[in-house]
Amino acid sequence: MIGVNMNSEQIEKNLALLAQKMGELGITGTILLLGGAVMVAIVKNRPSTRDIDIVVATNDAQQYRAIKRAISLVAQENRLPDEWMNDDVTLIVDQIRHPQKPTIWRDFGNLVVYVPELEYILALKLFAARPRMTGMFKLF
Repeated sequence: MIGVNMNSEQIEKNLALLAQKMGELGITGTILLLGGAVMVAIVKNRPSTRDIDIVVATNDAQQYRAIKRAISLVAQENRLPDEWMNDDVTLIVDQIRHPQKPTIWRDFGNLVVYVPELEYILALKLFAARPRMTGMFKLF
């Protein structure tokens, strides 16, 4: 069930809650913020997003599971949908090159949030939409 529209302030609040939960669990981590959350919180070209798309920046399976657990606990404790934050976009990121120059957007202590260059966001959007776009471009 996706049903919570988050504005820029709510995105930051929920990320801060995640950082707090990670601290309670004794973990730290880094994520790459993507999708609608970047458009809302950084580009400010739309008022809200229904979820926060991320890539968990780790190759350590135990740390990955701990961060995912923290995300789940934040959802449970704050009445957020299970999908309030998800890393489904990782499948796409793994198929194309990774961002060349991600920058730190926020450092919440236990959680550091990076954002990619805006051209990367556009490339992701185009890559994700490619099956739906096949009929749009016909050669005569």
